[in-house]
Amino acid sequence: NFSSTPISLAKIGLTIDFFAMMSAKLPPPLHRLLGSEPIRFEHRYLWLMLGGIALLITVVVLQPSLVTDLIVVLRFVEPLAALGLVGSLAYSAWRWRIRQKRAATALQRAAAGDDFWDAGRLEAIVRALFEPYWRALAAGNIAPVARQLSPYWAAKAEATLGAWLASYSRPVLLDLSLQRVSVVGLEDWKADYRDQVTVCLESTNSFHVTHLPSGKLVEGSGMVRQQKELWQLVRGEQAWLLNRVVILGEGASVPATPIVNEGH
Repeated sequence: NFSSTPISLAKIGLTIDFFAMMSAKLPPPLHRLLGSEPIRFEHRYLWLMLGGIALLITVVVLQPSLVTDLIVVLRFVEPLAALGLVGSLAYSAWRWRIRQKRAATALQRAAAGDDFWDAGRLEAIVRALFEPYWRALAAGNIAPVARQLSPYWAAKAEATLGAWLASYSRPVLLDLSLQRVSVVGLEDWKADYRDQVTVCLESTNSFHVTHLPSGKLVEGSGMVRQQKELWQLVRGEQAWLLNRVVILGEGASVPATPIVNEGH
């Protein structure tokens, strides 16, 4: 019966597409993640917490007389732990302010001899690019912002978007807003083509990429989150160009970035 041939071929084609989709490998992320991924972090400490509870229950059952002593020890340790946490947070905040101050001073020194380094101009470029950049990735088309990217980052983004599409991975963006932009490092050289600057962006972001066949996350998290990003910009002929984006994982600190004032 030749009338059934087109339907059979269509079914075969759908079957081949289904198996191709299911066998597609997880593609690479575009943005490198510094620090532990939130999901792995939660799983690891969940098991540690359950193990600690089990150990505590065992001690209470086998040695009831130790409960009183344990309570006394906990009452002594608790305020010390809280004091240590507060001190650690205060020290981290102090170090962060010192780094921001050093970077701001170096930026002023560079701008004094070259308007290209003007802090207002630099921040305006970053703020103007932030939302279009993430929305271009979510749309799977980097063309709207390609001129504001370095050749290296434009090519990498284009290749990664292609890999996501070929592996049936879908980028999604629901919520996005930028709160703060801080310069954390810069390299001002006599040879202008070597100039680069690193800025830390603090934002609310929901961008993530899901591998549809497996349901696994390729990049990001499926929830709205407070996110820190490091943007490296390099000097172009007319403006700063985005050359790299790194995401800071939960609990990760901003890595040390060089400050060079050779040019001016």
